[in-house]
Amino acid sequence: MPNEQIPNMDELFKKVDSVLTKVDLSKTTSENIGFEDLKSGYYLCEVESAKLTESKKSHNPQIALTLKTIDDGFMIDDDDNRVVHAGSKNRKVFKYYPLTDETTVKRFVSDMLKFEDDDGNSILPQEAFTTAETLTDSLEVIEGMRIYIQLTVSGEGEAKNNWTSLLSWKRVAQLEIADE
Repeated sequence: MPNEQIPNMDELFKKVDSVLTKVDLSKTTSENIGFEDLKSGYYLCEVESAKLTESKKSHNPQIALTLKTIDDGFMIDDDDNRVVHAGSKNRKVFKYYPLTDETTVKRFVSDMLKFEDDDGNSILPQEAFTTAETLTDSLEVIEGMRIYIQLTVSGEGEAKNNWTSLLSWKRVAQLEIADE
């Protein structure tokens, strides 16, 4: 039985009950999805995982990045004020790069070259993306690294589109968006 694996079930139940009794479920329905979509803006992220995978639909090779926002995101309004997107910290952003032709490979490599050292130099050379073996080794290098993304949301409902762009640290400095 699964419950036998937990040595002190009574203590566990007490802890769970102490949380559950404080939660107001009166407005929770099966329609509540928990998170609102992220809004357009800038987000400092950490690469949680970077993997060579296969597309579920086409079965073509692709790179799958899982990014985690490490601070609340923000936008810059028309008066150059920073407007914080409260509640956007610790959210996941998924970015996929199909590797199907010259254009898609160049787009992927261009983004990977945006991972830079403190002097603004790419930490990975172009040669790191010339074979499957060096590519997968390079993906391991960027795991845990931080990078800003710019998320652009357009349209609504079924016509809603999200575009995620990685920003080099050089570009972040030009935009003056990094926290001091």
